[in-house]
This record gives sequence, structure tokens and C-alpha cells, in this order.
Amino acid sequence: KKRIVLHGVRRAGAITVNSRAAHDACIDYGAGPEKIHVIRYPGVDLARFRRSPKEEARSRLRTGSQRIVLCPRGLGGFLNSDVIVEAAARVVAACPETLFLFLSGNGGEEEREKHARRASELGIDVHCRFEGQVPWESMPLYYSASDVMVSVSQNDSLPNCMLEAMACGVPVILGDIPPIREWVADGVNGLLVPPRDPAALAEAILRVFGDPDGSTDRFVERNLATVRREFDARRNAAVIKELVRAHAGH
Repeated sequence: KKRIVLHGVRRAGAITVNSRAAHDACIDYGAGPEKIHVIRYPGVDLARFRRSPKEEARSRLRTGSQRIVLCPRGLGGFLNSDVIVEAAARVVAACPETLFLFLSGNGGEEEREKHARRASELGIDVHCRFEGQVPWESMPLYYSASDVMVSVSQNDSLPNCMLEAMACGVPVILGDIPPIREWVADGVNGLLVPPRDPAALAEAILRVFGDPDGSTDRFVERNLATVRREFDARRNAAVIKELVRAHAGH
């Protein structure tokens, strides 16, 4: 894969990246800076992903829980979903009316069974729901039903689940890695935790639930403004189309 990337960045007439970290990686791979265009793609369909009534969404999903933690990235590997299950036990001990809602397009049945088995060992199986793969068109419903979105991947660029959650007015907790720090400042518009630290993750979730300083509403408003300014999918797609047209004419 690295050889393909090296070949591509050296031969391409233009390169699009969606983060400063990816921009710097292209420079390290030998691409000229004049070739690299930072465009925040794919962005968010703001007509589809928007704030909606929480109770209506929960009724349609039949959750019935007072608190819902959405884990939309999938299961296994660098996504650190095992850390979320461990953190869930701590959260449930402090806040029993909590449901962790895992969407698992990545990971497959083997990972789902492993995670479900661990949840059972921890005595929180009724607090963890594994939905499997959910159609993209249904995702706004899941965001709208949730109190917080969690993604503690240790390897990322610009996760669309983060942007979609922001667009739906859902607070975010993410792994503390450089690409994420481009958009989330801890305690300013979200919370960052070490990707492999269940205790820190549990503490962050409970902080959002308790909202001791009223910061959650500030997180939401700041992120809504950022998404509208930087991540409108239609506007960003138009920029990419124009770039393609310009280079196709060479």
C-alpha cells in the first residue's frame, strides 16, 4: 500500500487531502506542496444530518433508556471497541440507566460475538446493544437518539461519524490523536481521551451525562457552526469538481 501511495503522490497532477496530518504525510512522501489541496471531504449532507427530537428518535429505535452512548465506528482492531466495552462497565456502575449502542459495519460476526461475550462477563450485556450494519440513510435517527457519540480510534484522518454527530447536535468524545486535535479541543468543543484508557473514557462519558459546568451546550453550538462553515458536502464536492475540471483541461 505504501508503495502505491508513494507512486501516486509523485505522479499525480493534484492531490486532495482532508486533514493537515494527511497534507504533511504527502509532503513526507515527496509530493510538491503546490499539488496538495486540503478539502474537507466528504463532508456532511446537512439536509439529512440535522438536529431532531430525541424522544421521537428513541421511540422509533425502541431504546427506552435515559442515557444512550452511540458507538458507530464498528468493532475490533484500531477502533478500540474493546476499550468502550470495558468503559461501559464503569459507566453503568455509576449510571445504571445507560445503553451503549454499537453499530458494527466493520468487524463481522466474530468480533460481535467476542464483544457480546465480554459484556456478559462484565454483567452489562443488557446495557450493550449490537445493531450490526445500519443503512447510511438511517444514521440520523441513531445520532438524534443519542446523548453522546464515542469514537476512540487510534488511527484516523477525518471521521465522518464525528462530523455527522456534530451536525446532529450530539456531543463527541474521541481518541486524543493529532488528526482529531485539528477539530476538537479538549473541554472546548468536545472531550479527548487516550485511545486505550477505559477509565478515562468512562470519566468523560459521565462528565457529559452530568454536565457539571454546562459545557455540553457550548460544545454543540461551536460544532454546529464549524460543520456549517467547513463541512457542507455540497459545497466541498463543488470544489473538488472544479479542481478535476481544471486538471482535465491540462
